[in-house]
Amino acid sequence: MIDWSKLLPEQSTKNRSFEELCHQIAKGLYRQKASFVPVDDTGGGDGVEFYATFTDDTQWGWQARFFYPNSRLTSSRKKQIKKSLRKACEVHPSLTKFLLCVPANLTPGERKWFEETLTNSRLDGEPVVPEGREVEL
Repeated sequence: MIDWSKLLPEQSTKNRSFEELCHQIAKGLYRQKASFVPVDDTGGGDGVEFYATFTDDTQWGWQARFFYPNSRLTSSRKKQIKKSLRKACEVHPSLTKFLLCVPANLTPGERKWFEETLTNSRLDGEPVVPEGREVEL
């Protein structure tokens, strides 16, 4: 089990360290199949910390959320995730997969929300994922 309290800050925050760790793991897994682009989110970002473009031009985007020490997906955290997914869909029309990285296993209820409810949910009256669009979570 990883002791997240020992994660050292990068660029002054543990959030940045967690994002970089997720980026390095994803690159290690998929670098032979895709090209990776980190996103500088200081100006608002584009819904993902980084994304990969595959040879068929599809994209996968990773959203890293360092919810620690309480890692539960509260209603405000779910809203953050909805906003990120919506923005990622707007900015990346080739996005086919949205991966969420958090420093804990999701509870069965959180997993159900993420896998079954999120793509069909609404935010401010608008769909999180545009009508007719499929994004795997």
